[in-house]
Amino acid sequence: MRRFSSSLLVAGLLMAGSASSADFGIYGTAGTLSLGGGIATDFNAYVGARLGYTAYTYDIEDREESDLVFNGDADLGGAQALLDWYPMGGSFRLTVGAVDTLDVQVNATPVGGTFTFDDVEYRAEDVGDARGRADFGSLAPYVGLGYGRALSADGHLSFLFDLGIAFPGSPDVTLDVTCTAPDVTLCARLVSDAAAEQQELQEDADDYKYWPVLAIGVAYKF
Repeated sequence: MRRFSSSLLVAGLLMAGSASSADFGIYGTAGTLSLGGGIATDFNAYVGARLGYTAYTYDIEDREESDLVFNGDADLGGAQALLDWYPMGGSFRLTVGAVDTLDVQVNATPVGGTFTFDDVEYRAEDVGDARGRADFGSLAPYVGLGYGRALSADGHLSFLFDLGIAFPGSPDVTLDVTCTAPDVTLCARLVSDAAAEQQELQEDADDYKYWPVLAIGVAYKF
């Protein structure tokens, strides 16, 4: 599906290169894919395209997942490439494309001086480091609908509304744990329990296959 979306967008951008009369503008948005903006073009009254970028980093504090408590940050948003179709030549549009969604990096923190991996407690001094990551991969396919032309048909300023769904699929979850204990047997058990804990986290993350997209914005045509 991602290859299909990318191919469709590339085709649209190639069309832009041959549309000598195309209009161009800039836009800004805010929504569930963070804050950002980009450039827009209309090929004709029915087809347009947007290339943009959104970004926002927020802190994760004392988030409990499985047997662990995490602190870290999540990077929301990223590159966006969208192809707009105005079926009636007006303001209502259907949109397909590809968007970046989310990347999470966290550190597990000890509670009461201990870490718990797969229901087994380990002293904090025996665990040198415990880092987790949820990687949603590259651009995800997006489908949605909206109202408002990226480039106004009768002026310079226009307002945008988008509602849709991105399909990033389940993230790949990793949990890297370092053992600092001198006991080799304890370290082997820690590695095994950490692997089991990673599997539990992956199973929890498998439910997150979709990302709702809601955005409002403003555009200006040159």
